Amino acid sequence: MEYGVLILLPVACALAIAGLFWRRPDLAERWVGLVEPRRGSRPGVLFYAASHGELLLLEKLLPRLAEQQPDAELMVVVPRPSVLQLARERLPLCRSYCVMPLVPGAHGRVLARLAPEFLVIVEFARIPLWRRAAARRGVPTMIINGRISAKNARACRRWPWLFRPLVRGCELILAQTPDDAATFRRYGASETAIQVAGAMKFETAPKNRRSKATRRLAALAGIGEDDIVLLAGSTTGNEEEIAARVFEQLAPDYPQLRLILVPKSRRRFSRVARMLARRGLAFQRRSQLESQGAHPASRVLLVDTIGELAAWWGTAHIGFVGASLACRGGHNMIEPAALGVATCFGSHTDNFRDVASALLGYDAAVRVASGAELRSFVRRCLDQPQYAAALGERARAVCRSQGGTIDRTCQRLAELLREQCRPVIIKLTTAAAPRQKLRQAA
Repeated sequence: MEYGVLILLPVACALAIAGLFWRRPDLAERWVGLVEPRRGSRPGVLFYAASHGELLLLEKLLPRLAEQQPDAELMVVVPRPSVLQLARERLPLCRSYCVMPLVPGAHGRVLARLAPEFLVIVEFARIPLWRRAAARRGVPTMIINGRISAKNARACRRWPWLFRPLVRGCELILAQTPDDAATFRRYGASETAIQVAGAMKFETAPKNRRSKATRRLAALAGIGEDDIVLLAGSTTGNEEEIAARVFEQLAPDYPQLRLILVPKSRRRFSRVARMLARRGLAFQRRSQLESQGAHPASRVLLVDTIGELAAWWGTAHIGFVGASLACRGGHNMIEPAALGVATCFGSHTDNFRDVASALLGYDAAVRVASGAELRSFVRRCLDQPQYAAALGERARAVCRSQGGTIDRTCQRLAELLREQCRPVIIKLTTAAAPRQKLRQAA
C-alpha cells in the first residue's frame, strides 16, 4: 500500500500541474517558458525589458526600428504581468511575453521557440541565465541604453563570477555616457563591443504639457488654471510624509497650492493613505476620480495607479523627484525637466548621476538635502514665479540638447540585423564539380 502511494503521488502531482497549465496557459508561458512558437522565416529580434521605465523606452525605439527594417519581427519579453499589460497597451504591433522561469532550461526553451537573430537587453538587467542560454544557442546579445546602476554594481562586486560573463559575452554595448562605458570595461566588457550612444530617456520623455493624457487627468482631478501643483513622484521611504508636511506648512499662506503624491510602487498606496488620514489632510485617491468626481475640498491627490506618472508631471509646476531623500538611488528626473517643471531632488541620485550632474551644472534643477530645504525651495517658487519659470526653461533646454540617441541606436541595430541575415557563401567540395550553396544565417 505504501509503495502504491509513493508511485501514485508524483503521478497525481504531475497530472495536477498539467491540468493547471491546460487551464492557465499564461502560467506555462511564465514559469516553464512554453511560449507560442514563432512561425515564418522573418528575422526576429527579442528585447528584454525588466521594468515599466525600460519598456517605455521601447515605445519610442521599436516603431522607428520597424520603419527601417519592415521585414523584421520585433518581440518583447518582460518578467512581470504588470509590465506585460503595459507592453500590450503601448506596443500592440509587437509580440509580448511574460517569462519568469521557475523550471531549469526555461530560458533556452523560450529562445528555441522564438528563434531570434539576437537578444537585446534594455539598460542592464541582472539576467545571467538569459545570457547563458543565449550563448548556448549561439544567439548574440546586445545591451542598449546601457548603464550599471549602483545597485547592480554592488551585485557585480559581490558575485563577479556570475555577472562578469554576462558583460564580457555581449557583442555590442551602447552605453549612455563615457563614465558608463568605463564601468562596463571595469566589469569585463570588450573594448571593441562598447560604443557611447547617449541616454534614450532624454528623447522618450514627454515634452508637451498640453497633451491629451495630461489634459484629461487635469480635468478629472479638477485642477484649475489658478492652481499651483506640487508633485512628488516615485516617492519611497518617508518622502510622502516629508512632502505632506511641506504642504501642511505652506497651504495656509498659499491657498492655490495643491499636492499630488505618486508613490513608487503599489505596495505603498495603502500605507500613504493611512499616513494622510492620520495627519488629518483631506485627500482623494486617483482610483476614485471616475466614480466620485473631484472633491473641491480635497487639495491632496494620491495617485494609486501605475503608468500615469509621465502624464501627471504635465500638471505640475513644482516637482520633487523621489527615491533621492530616502537613499534609494534616485528616480528619473528627465520627465519633469523635459516638461519645464521647476525640479528638485535629494542628495542620493546614484541611479541618474549623469542626468543630475547635467541639470545641476546648467542651473536647471536644485538639490535639496532635507525637508526644510524642500520647503524653502517650494516657497521660493511660490513667491518668485519668474524664478520657477526660468528654472524650468533651462531644464527644457538641457533635455533638448541631448538628442539623436534613438536614431543612433536604431541605425546600429539595423546594421547588425542586416549583417546577421545577409547571405553567406559556403563552398562544398565533393567528388563531382565544386558547387556553391547560399544559405541564410540562422
